Amino acid sequence: MTDYDTILAARSRWAVALGALPRERVLALGADLAARFEVTPAAVPQSGLTLLTLRDSVEKQAFYLGEIPLSTCHVFLRDGATTVEGGAMFMADDVDLVSAMAICDGVLANRLGGWETVADGVRDGLDRLDEEARLRNTMLKRSRVNFALLNQEDDETGEKEDGQ
Repeated sequence: MTDYDTILAARSRWAVALGALPRERVLALGADLAARFEVTPAAVPQSGLTLLTLRDSVEKQAFYLGEIPLSTCHVFLRDGATTVEGGAMFMADDVDLVSAMAICDGVLANRLGGWETVADGVRDGLDRLDEEARLRNTMLKRSRVNFALLNQEDDETGEKEDGQ
């Protein structure tokens, strides 16, 4: 499996990976691709708040955890006689960014002209996310507290009190 095959298989993480990049880079990439293709919105890009729904693990009932910002975009890309779709949802209140992500999604998913540039951006974003996860894991390991020592002190104190 090549590096590009790995990136193409991770479609569910493309928007997250592009979101890890600087906003200006994603907007520039989207603008460059929009200049190559005829881009038509399938629906008006939307931005706002949505309710985050979770299921209770015991009774399996849905409850609302709270509101989160969400932007969505669905576009058609036309290259001559070929028409393909692209879409993106991103947890941010930024219609321009999610529109650029939707264009990138359509180009990369269908391997239209410029897909290698989008794949490189996704790879860079995934690398940033992996580095961030590695850094978080390192901090988590360094900040672990061994509570077993506290229990030993409590046990020793308890034995002294019981023995007297």
